Amino acid sequence: MIGRVARFFSGEVRLYIQASPHLGANLFIFSGLSVYDAKPYREGYAVSVERRDKNAVLTLCRKQGYECTVLCEKGLVPFLKKNLRRPGPAVGLILSMVLLWQCSNYVWDIKVYGNERLSEEEVIQILEDHGFYIGCRHSAMDLHELCNDIPIGSDDIAWISVNMMGSVAEIQLVELRERPKEKPKNEEPVNLVATREGLIVRFELSSGRAVTSVGQTVSAGQLLVAGFSEKDTGLHPKVSAGRVYAKTVISKEVFVPFKSVKQEENPSIPLKKSVNILGKEIFFFKKGRLSVEKYDIVCEEYRPTVLGIALPLRMKDYRAVTYSEVETVLTPERAREEAKRVILGNLLLEGAEILETEFFFEERDDGIHAVCQAECVMDIAKQVPMIVEETSAFF
Repeated sequence: MIGRVARFFSGEVRLYIQASPHLGANLFIFSGLSVYDAKPYREGYAVSVERRDKNAVLTLCRKQGYECTVLCEKGLVPFLKKNLRRPGPAVGLILSMVLLWQCSNYVWDIKVYGNERLSEEEVIQILEDHGFYIGCRHSAMDLHELCNDIPIGSDDIAWISVNMMGSVAEIQLVELRERPKEKPKNEEPVNLVATREGLIVRFELSSGRAVTSVGQTVSAGQLLVAGFSEKDTGLHPKVSAGRVYAKTVISKEVFVPFKSVKQEENPSIPLKKSVNILGKEIFFFKKGRLSVEKYDIVCEEYRPTVLGIALPLRMKDYRAVTYSEVETVLTPERAREEAKRVILGNLLLEGAEILETEFFFEERDDGIHAVCQAECVMDIAKQVPMIVEETSAFF
């Protein structure tokens, strides 16, 4: 591919030499001229040479008494000579360049980066409210002023930049951190109490007064953090907030059947395709009615590229996903492994830091019953409203 492109720009001449192939081969070998694509042709053979070696080959063949004829010329120079004689291609080329230059002054597509809480549609709507949208002429706008105005009038964007890559606008933004919700002033004070027995290993408190300490063993229902703040005027009730981590033992059990029915995803079915140009979605393929009634629709969006350059349009591929019920049969060993996976996954979902586990299995006719005793570190505190009149009993 690269060699063809290079030959196109350098030029290529196809020659017919009326001589035996082995004599011609020796001729070019001793002369040092490079030829390629030699094939038998009429009473001799045809070869291709670079355009710059054309006159040298003709002179060499004339000296040796061989008849040499030019069959055709290829490359950039012959192409231009041929097409510039006709006004149509030249005018079309000029109009295409003018149109391409004009298109680069308009926004064909918008790509958003850096958004987390805001969706891409919400960011595009904010840009539209400030006059920047698909189809607008960005060359007539002050993008620097636009990037300064948006953070001032938005409660969600702290910083934004608009970079034009041809006709594609790349939007980089930084969102404002979500402001914490104000606590109602009339919120009742609460304590933190233990949900289970354990050995306290650390506190992570934002408010409240700890009445236990690290290394202390507590029981379920025991007070861990009292809802008080200590000031010059005494103790004042407030909301205790935070986490109290303790080493504790958790028991989990699960039953895994040997036979079960699961849904598996089938190969997707094409539904329709569309191209989005200047904010308009144009469908160019639609499938008729499907033979199945229940299916999920997934949409894959991408931008086509030419020679690694993304085009200023978006393609959407809509596909239908169906499912089939497949019966799964597990061996006792596989059922035990599945039980372990489920139990450990549940412990991790509860935020437990697993230290040690011990499993007990009971094999039944239809499956495996598994029990796990896990030693782990986890948050054992929960908020419990307190009665202010009884708080003096804790001190």
